Amino acid sequence: MTETHEEGTCCRCGTEMDRKLLGRCPWCFRDFCHSCRFPRGVVDFCSRACGEAMFHGGDSEDEGSDDDIG
Repeated sequence: MTETHEEGTCCRCGTEMDRKLLGRCPWCFRDFCHSCRFPRGVVDFCSRACGEAMFHGGDSEDEGSDDDIG
């Protein structure tokens, strides 16, 4: 039996790496690498907008700053 390694891509920087090394945003479910994570409490998010929305009840339609990734 051969072991397959699925590669994933960070939603912020576009780096391709083993999917096991990527985090998954609990708000929008996008994958992100360790370098691009936004720690909020004990949970990591893909962006500040997702972290704020999770804790302050934001709506995904109100997240205009998600496009300001850079």
